[in-house]
Amino acid sequence: MLPVLLMASVVGYSLATVFYLRWLLHFRGETRRIGSALTGLSVGILAGAVVMEFTGTAGSFMSSAAQVVLLLTAGIGVIFIFMRFLKDFPIAGSVVAPLSAAATLALCLKAMAPAAAPSATAMGALTAIHVGAALLGFLLFIPSYVLSILFLDQEHRLKTKQPSETRLPGLLALESNAWRLLYVGFPLYSVGILLGLLWQDTGTGSVKPQHVIAALSWCIYAFAIYRRIRIGWRGRRAALTVMAAFVTTFTAVLLYMMR
Repeated sequence: MLPVLLMASVVGYSLATVFYLRWLLHFRGETRRIGSALTGLSVGILAGAVVMEFTGTAGSFMSSAAQVVLLLTAGIGVIFIFMRFLKDFPIAGSVVAPLSAAATLALCLKAMAPAAAPSATAMGALTAIHVGAALLGFLLFIPSYVLSILFLDQEHRLKTKQPSETRLPGLLALESNAWRLLYVGFPLYSVGILLGLLWQDTGTGSVKPQHVIAALSWCIYAFAIYRRIRIGWRGRRAALTVMAAFVTTFTAVLLYMMR
C-alpha cells in the first residue's frame, strides 16, 4: 500500500509541475492555481504515507535515511501550503513541486526495490574519485539552480511590473553566473558519471535506477551546454532546462544516499 501512495503522490507532483511549467512559459494565473491545488493534493497523499510508515501499518519498510527524506519532503509540502495562506510567493510552487516529485520518486523506487545485501568492499581509489567528482559537480549545480530560479523570479516581476522586494543582480548577471557554475560543475560531474560506468562494468552489481537517472541528467546538462555554446542559448527556456537537469540529478543523488 505504501508504494501505491508514494506513486500517487509522484503523479500528483508531476502534474503540478507540468502546470507550473506552463505558468512559467506564459504567466497565466489559472495554470498556477491548478498547480497549487495538485500540490496540496499530493502533500495530503504523502502525509498519508508518513502516517502509514510511522504507525507500522506498512511494516518495516524504509531505512532511516529514507524515513528522513520522507519526513522532510512532507514537511516542506506542509510549510508550502501554510505559507500560501500568509503570503504569495509566485515562484515557490515551481520549486517545491518538481523537487518534491523527485524526492517522492526516489522514495517510491527505493520502496519497490528488493533489499540490497550490505557490501563489505572498501572504497577504492577509483570509487573515491567517482563519488568525489560527482558530488563536487552536484554541489556546483546547486547555486546554478538557485540562480536560475532567481532569474525566473526577476523575469516574472518584470513581465508583471511588480517591484522587487530584494536587491538582486540583473537578469544578465544572474544568467551568466548560473552558466559559469555549470561550465565548472559539468566536467566534474562527467568524470563522476564516466568513472561510475567503469566501476559498474568491473563490479558485480546490475544497472540500477540511479544509474539510468544520473545518465539522463548528464544528457540534459550536455544538451543545454551544447545549445549555449553553439547558439548562445539563453532566457526562460534555457533556465527551465537547467532546473530540469538539476531535479533529475537530485533524484539520482537521493537514490544513492538511500541505498
